[in-house]
Amino acid sequence: MPPKRIRTLRNLTRYRKAQIGERQREANRLHKILEDTGIKLDGVARTSSERRGGRCSTRWLPALPIRPCWPNSRRERSAVELLCTIPGVQRRTAEVIVAELGTDMSVFPTAGHLASWAGLCPGNDESAGKRRSGRTRQGSRWLGIALTEAAQANTRSRDTYLSAQYRRLKPRRGHRKAIGAVRHSIIVACWHMLTSGEVYRDAGGDYLTRLDPDKQTRRLVAQLQRLGHVVTLQEAAA
Repeated sequence: MPPKRIRTLRNLTRYRKAQIGERQREANRLHKILEDTGIKLDGVARTSSERRGGRCSTRWLPALPIRPCWPNSRRERSAVELLCTIPGVQRRTAEVIVAELGTDMSVFPTAGHLASWAGLCPGNDESAGKRRSGRTRQGSRWLGIALTEAAQANTRSRDTYLSAQYRRLKPRRGHRKAIGAVRHSIIVACWHMLTSGEVYRDAGGDYLTRLDPDKQTRRLVAQLQRLGHVVTLQEAAA
């Protein structure tokens, strides 16, 4: 069982997430009621946005308390600041990760143990040499949501290792599994960072190409060949 301060953080971040979801549901219900009476808020928002130079006013949304006070603990605050250096991890996401994982990584001998605990490693249901299932174990739902949000943020970028990982996996494994791989990379990075205290150092969007340029060349040639092209490679002049 995690220490009391971590359990308190979990209660706070989970309450905040529930309040955010409730606010969105209330906004959707209000939107539908007004549309049923003939009031089109989309048109109002566009007009408001045009008057404000492209910024859309959301003052009509119901205001709910969604910012519970983060405890004044130097250890947790430092961990949040550290995790915010990971691409796609915003402050609220980092707070959820810290609340769900804690800051003491000694309870997880390796990053793999943490990933397994979080439900981010494929299952291993094997019998007589035949693998029957790759389904992952059930991890923290709240942690899973936070990691998914961080992974999806990387799909909108093009200059980080995590975004390159997603783009490389999506064509052959699909969006869902590519997002899962990025979530796994993020949780592994969290373990190393919380263990060492070091900030995230991004390898760059071209890391996978630099790691194995020949493999990248073969992949691109194969793509062109599938499109019906005949490809002839020639070494560039030194």
